Amino acid sequence: MFTYIGYAPLYEAVHVVAGQDRRLDVRLTQEALRSKVVVIRADSMRTSQKLYRKPISEVRLSKAQINAVPQVAEPDLLRTLQNLPGVLPLSDFSSALYVRGGTPDQNLYMIDGTDVYNPEHAFGIFSTFNTDAIKQVELSKGGFGAQYGGRLSSVLDVTNLDGNREEFEGTASISLLSAKTTLQTPIGERASLSGSIRRTYFDQTAGRAIDDIPEYYFYDGNLKAFIELSQRDHLTISGYGGRDFLEVIFNPDATEEQGISVDWGNKTGSVRWTRVITPKLFGNFWLTGSRFTSDFELPIVGITERNMVTDVTLKGALEYHRSEVLVSRFGFEQKNLHVLFRQDFPEGLIHVNHRPKHYVLYGQTSWRPTPLWDVEAGLRYNRFDNRRTFDDLGPRLAVKHRLTDTINLRAATGVYYQYLQRIPRFIATDIWIASNEIQDRSRSVHAVLESYDGIYQFNQNFLTKLQADSYDDDDNPVWTSTHGLFNQGDGSSVGLEVMLRKESGAVTGWVAYSLAKTEYEFPGINSDRSFAPRHDRSHVVNLVTSIDIANGLRKLRGEPKMRYRGAWTMGVNFVYGSGQPITEPGSHYFTGV
Repeated sequence: MFTYIGYAPLYEAVHVVAGQDRRLDVRLTQEALRSKVVVIRADSMRTSQKLYRKPISEVRLSKAQINAVPQVAEPDLLRTLQNLPGVLPLSDFSSALYVRGGTPDQNLYMIDGTDVYNPEHAFGIFSTFNTDAIKQVELSKGGFGAQYGGRLSSVLDVTNLDGNREEFEGTASISLLSAKTTLQTPIGERASLSGSIRRTYFDQTAGRAIDDIPEYYFYDGNLKAFIELSQRDHLTISGYGGRDFLEVIFNPDATEEQGISVDWGNKTGSVRWTRVITPKLFGNFWLTGSRFTSDFELPIVGITERNMVTDVTLKGALEYHRSEVLVSRFGFEQKNLHVLFRQDFPEGLIHVNHRPKHYVLYGQTSWRPTPLWDVEAGLRYNRFDNRRTFDDLGPRLAVKHRLTDTINLRAATGVYYQYLQRIPRFIATDIWIASNEIQDRSRSVHAVLESYDGIYQFNQNFLTKLQADSYDDDDNPVWTSTHGLFNQGDGSSVGLEVMLRKESGAVTGWVAYSLAKTEYEFPGINSDRSFAPRHDRSHVVNLVTSIDIANGLRKLRGEPKMRYRGAWTMGVNFVYGSGQPITEPGSHYFTGV
């Protein structure tokens, strides 16, 4: 007998043969349920169990929770995450995430298992992730397990909709800045398809009426198919593509237009095969591809630039449930990378072209000796080849203890390595580089505070330090090495986070406070003394509230709450942040001709 509230009971005879596994798939039909008033009392043990199973420093958000957070233009994932403790923006015009003192390149962004190398659009209003296409979001702000690596600060794992397997459905919306649509449909009885597309049209509205607004727009879209090959085999095919176009004219009234032209974007694709090997062992296997490119032109001084990262990855993850006490996870990755940075300028040519390979093996075991303790230990091995071979072991450890029915204690530590660095610049797009014989890999240790080794910044005076590797036909120097291009330093971050979250009732949301201190130290900068980077912010208070007006009024009148949400909701988003570091000029001078 199969029963579930809101569905008609189903009775079916099942014959079980000794020594044979039997799987039974059933489908229930909806049925209205009528009853008298029912009083439900919460079980604190069940709530405590939910909190106990939650990994340390991990936040999970659904599509509904993301859409409930008030935004300036429309709901956006990265903007929503900036309201969580320990997650900061650089400014009001940036959607990049600075997690616990780390920089945006130290965050691992994934769409359906595929790495995304630049998930931000310009001006910070939008991000790569279309909220209408999102199924689930998991953000791990530190101490994450051995299954994740290649980044130092955090992991953002986004899973898009598989598609409605019952009926066709679609949504479309138009805001002041963009138009988008999302469609879902079943394909036969064993497959489904979902897709979305979005484009901004600010360049066609306000951009045409106001000359001072830069010409900018972007488009993106994603497509995902889910196929049930058999009772034990599922196949998922996912793809994403998007591109930004920005053009800034310095003087529109000049006889010859001079300005900046830049465009950048991502393309990703993945195929995932899920296999239930035995009732205790199942695995996921991926073939993924990701490509990020950016092109920059500054004709007035004769500068053109191209940056590219291509990533083709084969990886697998298996999970074995030996018993309720012992669960093991193990897997592998093999990345084939292509990293290109080319800059043509009047003084010469920089042409850095690397094809690294990254090999990963990891294992992790969860052990629950008693109902009050949970220990998770793992080890991740990295081998990175790019004109120099890096062999690194990253141990991971997490411990949970149920102190009382309502209080749980959790702690985690680990060593993390990063072999691709994204170097920020003021005027142009950021630069992706790979660790090589000149640039060392970055390293971080998580244990309440986080320390970073191998942080890179763009060297504004690189021309005084570069040594040409060869010369072209016009006797201009050509540099194929990264020697002198970047400054290397170290850093540390320590802080405290407090968050209270309410997920049910007429009023939902959270209030959070974070206290943090981040310091960098670069040779030759600030007299070799430590200094606070641009994204350091000591105090941040976030308040996010969504109010169901109809149920809120019923509660004030002492009436019982309706089972469904009302038609009108009101949202409040409040952020307070202390100042950010800035160095004022110490002197100035004038020159005349």
